[in-house]
Amino acid sequence: MTVGPPGLDPASERARVLLDAGRPAEAEEVLRNALAAMPEDGTTWCLYALCLVRLGRAEEALHAASRAAALEPEEEWPHRLASIALCSLGDHGRAVVAAREAIRREPDLWQTHAQLALAAHELKNPGAADEAWRAAAHAVTLAPEEAETHFVMGVVAQERGDLTTAETAYERALSLDPSHAAAMNNLGLVQLRRGKLHQAVEGFTSSLRSDPRLEVARENVESVGWRLTTYAYYLAFGGWWVLRFLHVSDGGGDGFTTLYAVRIAVGLALLAGWAVLGVRMVGRLPSVARRYLAGMPSRVPAFGLMAAGILGCVLGTMFAAFTPHDLAFIGMVLAGISIFVSFITSWLVTINARKRKRDRRPA
Repeated sequence: MTVGPPGLDPASERARVLLDAGRPAEAEEVLRNALAAMPEDGTTWCLYALCLVRLGRAEEALHAASRAAALEPEEEWPHRLASIALCSLGDHGRAVVAAREAIRREPDLWQTHAQLALAAHELKNPGAADEAWRAAAHAVTLAPEEAETHFVMGVVAQERGDLTTAETAYERALSLDPSHAAAMNNLGLVQLRRGKLHQAVEGFTSSLRSDPRLEVARENVESVGWRLTTYAYYLAFGGWWVLRFLHVSDGGGDGFTTLYAVRIAVGLALLAGWAVLGVRMVGRLPSVARRYLAGMPSRVPAFGLMAAGILGCVLGTMFAAFTPHDLAFIGMVLAGISIFVSFITSWLVTINARKRKRDRRPA
C-alpha cells in the first residue's frame, strides 16, 4: 500500500523515501527528529506509526496512530494505520472497527477497503468473512490496476476455500507487480493445495529470491519437504509390509524359492518407485529449493529423524529383497525399527502442528 500523501515537509519526505527503500530503522531516527521539531504534525505521526509497524513494534505504532488521529480527526490514514497495528497485535475485532472508521472518512480510497478485508478475514466467522469478501471486491473495483487489491482478494478467497479465485487473483497481482513476494508465496500455497507441487515450489523460491526476509516462504518450502517425506514414508512402509508378508510366507531353505523370486521382483519395483520419487519429484525442483531442502535435516531435527528412519527402512527392505531368507530377516528387523521411528516422529510433529494451529486461532 502507498506510504502516505504527497506534499510532505523535507524531513518527512526523506523518511518516506527511506521507508519505501525498506530502511525503517534509518527512517525512525529522521522521524524522531522531525517530531521533536513539529510535535503537532499529524502526518509525521502517521509516518512514525508506519515506521514502527515495519519495525515490528505494534504497540508503539498504535500509540503513534492514536496521536495522529487526535491531531487530524478527519483523516483516514491514522485509523488505517491503527487497524494495521491492531492486526499485528492479534486484536482483529478492534482492527475491523478502525478500518471501518477509515472507510467512513474516505469511502472511495481502495486502501481503506483493502485493510478492512485483511482485518475482517482474520476473525474467522461467516459474517466477517462476507464483509471481507465485499470489501476486497470493492477494492478491486476501485483500483483494478493495483496489484495489492488483487493480492487482498486472493487472501480472502484463499481463506474461504475458493482456491480457483485465489489462484486467479494472485496471478493477476503478479502480472501487475512481478516482484510481489507475498503473492508469489501465497500462489505457491494455493498450487500446493491443488496438487501442483512443482509450480508451488517455484513460487516459494521466487518469493525468497524477491524477499529473502520472507520467513513464511521458507516455512512453505519446508512444508514441501515434509510432503515429499510423507510420500517417501508411505512408499517405504508399503514396501516393508509386502516384503514382511513374503518373508513370513517363505519357509526358507537352501534353494531358490518362488517367493524369493517374488521378493526380488518387489525389490526391483521399489527401486523403480524410489527412482521416480527422486528424479521426477525431487529432481524437477528448482536448484534453490533442492539446496534448501538438503539442509533441512540439520535445521529441523524432527525432519532429520524422520528422514533417517525412512532411509533405514529403505536400506533394510532392499537388503531383505535381494538376500536369502535367513539374511533377509536382519534387513526386515532394521526396516521395521526404522519405519517405527519415522511413524512416531511424524505423529508427534502432526500433534504439535495441530496444537500450534489451535493456539493461533483468535479467542
